[in-house]
Amino acid sequence: VLPHGVAAHPALLSTVLPKKEHHPKMRLYFLLAASTGTLLLWILWYEASLKPAYATQYLLKGIRLEQKDFTGAFDSYERSIQFKTKYDKELRYVFIERSLNALQTKNPTMNAREVLDVLITLKPYLREQMEVPDIRPVSPYEYLAQINEQAYLLFDDANALLEMEEVVEKAIRKYPERPRFYRFLGRIRIFQGRFDEGEGFLKKSLDLSHENEASKDTSYFKSLGLLYYEIGMRQKAKDNFYKFVELYYGTKSRLGRVDDRSTGADAKLLGNIARLFYEDKEYELAKKIAQKSIAVFTKHEKIYLDLFNKIDEAGK
Repeated sequence: VLPHGVAAHPALLSTVLPKKEHHPKMRLYFLLAASTGTLLLWILWYEASLKPAYATQYLLKGIRLEQKDFTGAFDSYERSIQFKTKYDKELRYVFIERSLNALQTKNPTMNAREVLDVLITLKPYLREQMEVPDIRPVSPYEYLAQINEQAYLLFDDANALLEMEEVVEKAIRKYPERPRFYRFLGRIRIFQGRFDEGEGFLKKSLDLSHENEASKDTSYFKSLGLLYYEIGMRQKAKDNFYKFVELYYGTKSRLGRVDDRSTGADAKLLGNIARLFYEDKEYELAKKIAQKSIAVFTKHEKIYLDLFNKIDEAGK
């Protein structure tokens, strides 16, 4: 397996090989050296170009599969980090981030326990990275906090909550200006039943953010509503959701109707909030929320039509 130029020109080969009168082993050593040199060049090319290309190919395949088949996507993500390329850290971070996003949004095509089990095996790696300067806005502290939070929520693992608290407190000491870590600490305190303290940290996280004041208030009540609903505290969830709806409607009404495609997620959220009140037989409040929602999201009427019919039927 000689270099291309030599292999293609026998005459050239005869000029570089040792003469026949020299020891036969010298000719063999020369051929082995030439072959080894070619192999080393191929290995260098594979490490520098081909391995990253294969890893990226698996990563992109995973992203394409994600919504239809997260199990297949997860397999592709795992393969992408098995190549151990020079971009290993970046690939691992993307793998962790996509997996956490699927867990947090409850992707219906995933096996949540299997995904979380694999993420837990990456915790020692992330702990090593805690002492390394961040390569991007998201740090290993944030990934560790999220993995532990999911372990607490999915496995009811009290030790995971303690580890989450330890990681977040270290992160706040190291990055006191980053709002996301106060948000994590707020969630921890609420999981622990220390509601006032938790709500205070969530408010502080928004105070440190770059959102405008009106958005901060709506985000605060929205995040509290979602968090209380997630842990099964229905009345606290409804109290905060109602404040969110009032602020959201007031803000959007002042700015004019908002009905572009980017608001689809908010339209669905407000519809789900209205259904939450309907399920608890608070029909007037459910109808009020649905009416305010449809006044803002004129292109999403179908989200609320079925609910209006149910409320009218229940009120008869």
